Amino acid sequence: MKTLSARGRAPRAPTLIYLAVLCALLFALCPLPAHAAVGDRPWVCAAPAAGAVVDTVTSAGVERSVIWIIFESTVDLQIYDGTTVLTFDALTGPGSYNAAPHGFGATSTNRLRIKNTDATAKQICYQYVETKSP
Repeated sequence: MKTLSARGRAPRAPTLIYLAVLCALLFALCPLPAHAAVGDRPWVCAAPAAGAVVDTVTSAGVERSVIWIIFESTVDLQIYDGTTVLTFDALTGPGSYNAAPHGFGATSTNRLRIKNTDATAKQICYQYVETKSP
């Protein structure tokens, strides 16, 4: 079965190639920013394996405040400074954790880690507010 274009004929292969090249050029010339702008509130999601963590570490010069955590199963919330781990809460899931209005500060050295304590990989998401950009 042929797919018809608006003109009533199937699109030609060269047209599709031109579109693919145009899209590639646009992405190359207009790359996405490496980090969010101050005030942005993006979400980060991952599915860590059993016993693994979702780390809120930032690049140097960037600071953020984690304000919302959503988890599919049981998790531990930890503060981590690169060497020491402090587990300060164990949450039974599925559920969510609202840390607003203050949130948990995250930098390139001190940050929040969310540990999956379930026996299998589970989805964990967090939302943060970008508070400082380089």
